[in-house]
Amino acid sequence: MKRAIKAFLAKNHILIGLLLLCFALHSAISAQTQIQLSTLLKSIEDKKSGTIVEVELDDNTWEIKVCNSICEKIYIDGSTGKELFRKKIKSQKMPPANSIPLSTIVSNVERKGQFETITEIELEKDNWEIEYQIILRKGPRKIKININTLSGEESDL
Repeated sequence: MKRAIKAFLAKNHILIGLLLLCFALHSAISAQTQIQLSTLLKSIEDKKSGTIVEVELDDNTWEIKVCNSICEKIYIDGSTGKELFRKKIKSQKMPPANSIPLSTIVSNVERKGQFETITEIELEKDNWEIEYQIILRKGPRKIKININTLSGEESDL
């Protein structure tokens, strides 16, 4: 009888261990899954909600400022791409009317693959200032590059 109980417990411990391992792996994979920013921005542009004037990633939530006749900040889950909520905000600085769409600029930067995560995009003068966060062995490091809104090329302010 004791052997049967020990065998039963041994099998269940292995099963419980495997279940915990699967759960941990699923959680780790889910935490790393993030909607590509260019895809997210393109979907907002396609909805004709207005001009995207600022983007910021905060606790896996994208905060995207969009202006048309009114300005709004749209909060989007970084993992699912689903809109969480939106709120009206004050008027914002706008890029020139003939600017390259922000989704195109971001897609070009993502395609280069030099940076791990875009954490912030804001309009500064006539350039989109894009801030990347690169994770290095000695901790996180932020790098800023400037992209001209009309040409899509890197530029100096």
